[in-house]
Amino acid sequence: DRLRNRIHNWAVVINSIEGKKRMIMVGLTYRASDHWNPNDIRDFMVIVKRKLGDNLLAYAWVSEMQTRGELHYHVCLYMRTNAKFPLPDKAGWWKHGSSSVTSAKSPFYLVSYTKKQDQKDYMKFPEGARAFAVWINEKTLSDQLRKMSLKETEKRIVEIFGWDGLAIWKNTKVENPWKCG
Repeated sequence: DRLRNRIHNWAVVINSIEGKKRMIMVGLTYRASDHWNPNDIRDFMVIVKRKLGDNLLAYAWVSEMQTRGELHYHVCLYMRTNAKFPLPDKAGWWKHGSSSVTSAKSPFYLVSYTKKQDQKDYMKFPEGARAFAVWINEKTLSDQLRKMSLKETEKRIVEIFGWDGLAIWKNTKVENPWKCG
């Protein structure tokens, strides 16, 4: 229940963030000869945060057991549209097996993985394995809160030109706004 609630609430917050953003789903699979280590997912997320920097706005991941008895991770990354994201196993970010990257249309897609009861038998998980994690960049949240307090015209300016565009627009003094070309 905690897993479902936390992932669902993360998806609600992410879904409310306006602007041009990109969401991808990353699948991380262990090769048969490579076994799970408690720090594997943490190390991967540290690399993702370091490589994407401010382009990473939020992430969430859930783990599940595969039928062959190995853990598998589903990672949802929410990032700026201009951010590049390579195939993790090819880039050396995931050295434990294979990976996949697909576009995601909604953060609620990750919620569907929390409903697979047959793969959520936590008694079969390795000792110390975590089932999920969520993270949202504080700047992302503060910008969203800040944007919610703007007038509609100001919101459009932020969407089109960014926060710097809004600062320029607010500092421009126009004697007669109807004379603007």
